[in-house]
Amino acid sequence: LRHAAENKTGIGFMNQELTHNFNAAELFGAPLKMTFTQGWAEQNWVIIILLGAIMILMIASQFFTQLQIMSKNVSDETKNSPMYRQQRILLYIIPFAFIFSGVTFPLALNIYWFTSNLWTMGQQYIVIKNMPTPGSEAWRQRQARLKAKGKLTEEEAAEIDRIEGTGEAQGQHPTLEELEAEGDLAADYIEGFLDIADLDGDLDISVASGRAYVSVTGGGEDLDRLAMPDTVQALQDLTRLAVQGGTGRFSRLILDIGGSRDARAAELGRLVDAAVAQLAAGRTEVELEPMSSYERKLVHDIVAERGYHSESRGEGRDRRL
Repeated sequence: LRHAAENKTGIGFMNQELTHNFNAAELFGAPLKMTFTQGWAEQNWVIIILLGAIMILMIASQFFTQLQIMSKNVSDETKNSPMYRQQRILLYIIPFAFIFSGVTFPLALNIYWFTSNLWTMGQQYIVIKNMPTPGSEAWRQRQARLKAKGKLTEEEAAEIDRIEGTGEAQGQHPTLEELEAEGDLAADYIEGFLDIADLDGDLDISVASGRAYVSVTGGGEDLDRLAMPDTVQALQDLTRLAVQGGTGRFSRLILDIGGSRDARAAELGRLVDAAVAQLAAGRTEVELEPMSSYERKLVHDIVAERGYHSESRGEGRDRRL
């Protein structure tokens, strides 16, 4: 379309005749070949207003398309990860790139992008509503709808009750066999990842406190690079998604790489000690950074060992002690 707007033969089926027809085409009196900058130079207010409105709608549609994915189709554990927080920041930045591209591309191309965004938004709505990520808000809403219609099996109904903390299933946990199956699925996923990355490592699977644990040891310095906190968290999120895809249940699996779990526990211990020092200096309470449910449990145990009381506050990725 850009070639056609410059009176050049376009790409593919855009031959000379179609190029001529495109250059003569208008929408509400605005030439489809004209750009915002050209309209501004010629003081063509029809093209300025039309393209300006389309760019605003295009930015809004791009933003809401990504927002519905990140707010409704992401599990609560993933929302606690640093990777998610970075993506959340980019959510508010990337759509505005259209301001720079929108003013230099023809009206026809901007209309195409806008309609494509609308199609993607509708498509994502249908996918999220009918095939949501296990453990996400959209998944809980879908399970609640199916439960109300009586379309869930007894096991599925018990699972949604357990997650919501309601009904007779409150307090129930996955069985030992289910947790062992989670560990096997996670080990297969991690093993495949290590093969792709050409890394060595020994896998160990264990079950404790209602969770499956997978530890990766050995591998030398190459594996140490994977033991960085943000990297472990990101890989744990991906592993949980793989497990949830295989079991259809929300997974609370914990991944340890090269002792990263012990290193994080030690770091949390130092955070608690620093908070205890502030309390000893006269403060009545100390608020810590947002943490995952697993880390909050560790901190609760450490605080109890120090002889103090702790409680969790907040919702979702902002929940903290």
